[in-house]
Amino acid sequence: MRAIDVQVHPMSDAYAEASLPFMPAAQRMFGDKFAARPDQQIAEDFRRDDVLALPFAWDAEHGAGGGRYTNEQLAALTRAYPDVFLPGWAMVEPWRGRKGLKEIEHAITGLGLLGVKYQPPVQGFSPADR
Repeated sequence: MRAIDVQVHPMSDAYAEASLPFMPAAQRMFGDKFAARPDQQIAEDFRRDDVLALPFAWDAEHGAGGGRYTNEQLAALTRAYPDVFLPGWAMVEPWRGRKGLKEIEHAITGLGLLGVKYQPPVQGFSPADR
């Protein structure tokens, strides 16, 4: 039976660079399993383990001072390895306001991503914020 992982950090060099503020803590917690790898190797790992993956983009520029692994980069990954990566989750910081809403609409209707993932602790907001 094939498993589905619904929250995948596609740990390529670009993704690791975008999440740089969190890498030391993640590497302490997970060791080498959290090291960056080429997209092809990530896909091969999921394929070997017979797992479908729902990866997500990364946007923590304003909240945690990190970078971005854009929705476009994520969509390109899912198109390159469709047997492994299902269309994933867009990520746009709420601090982007109306521009962010347009990015979300483009990610879903233009890029074919499934929806939006928010990370309150790294994006610098609380779900209770107004």
